[in-house]
Amino acid sequence: MPREGAYPCRSGCGGTARLPGICKACATEERRAAFDAELRPALRSIPARFEWAVPGGDELAERLKNERIQGWARVRRELMAAFEAGKNVVILGPEPQVGKTSAACVVLRHVIQRGTFDALPAEVRAALVGNAAPSRPLAKTGAPRRPAHVEVALPEQVRIARGARFVAARALRGDSVAAEAARELAKAATVLVLDDVGDELDSAPEGSGWIPDRVAGTREVIDYRHKEPRLRTIVTTWLSEERMATYYGGGTAKRVYGQAAVVFIGAPYRP
Repeated sequence: MPREGAYPCRSGCGGTARLPGICKACATEERRAAFDAELRPALRSIPARFEWAVPGGDELAERLKNERIQGWARVRRELMAAFEAGKNVVILGPEPQVGKTSAACVVLRHVIQRGTFDALPAEVRAALVGNAAPSRPLAKTGAPRRPAHVEVALPEQVRIARGARFVAARALRGDSVAAEAARELAKAATVLVLDDVGDELDSAPEGSGWIPDRVAGTREVIDYRHKEPRLRTIVTTWLSEERMATYYGGGTAKRVYGQAAVVFIGAPYRP
């Protein structure tokens, strides 16, 4: 390993630094780890059972998606076209286990992967790992503050990736602390997969007095995000716009379906 300076790296890697502390290679690794940690909450919001639902052209992964997501080639094409066009998406499937959630997870990971360190322009990567003014500590916590010019240089896709989240509609129901936290998380997400809208009904009879309480959290999130055009929403559901209007009201159904691209999965497929 070439010598960079007279001081041994305090991490014990065997490298050297020009000033007391860690060497350039270790500093790069530390910055990268910190950057990856910023994206970890977004990835961890995706349920572990959908770890296989990843983007990319890996032959084995694509074969698995073809087995689990009905009409995957068409679904992938329509989903990516809609998302790249800046539209919200409704993934509609009248049957369970046809791949609605799986397809949504593929898109969400696509969004998050856009914000990974390796996807950043070379000059931004350089700013993250070096050539930056020394950080000033935050007044309250003492944690290092990212240099202002680095934060400004980060592309929009990184900001979006950090804030992307998966939230099950059922988690929004009720007045518990967990449900309130889930609603706030869903409102703030830059890209939100709102999964299984209708599942929170728990088969409540049509016209039942139970329905308003069960759908209140979902309506709150949908109404909030409708007023924030920068926020992108991917809804998976078995409810058509007409059926959604029956349970959630016509206004909420229009906010979900209005201007959104509808991608059908399962039978009957409507082109």
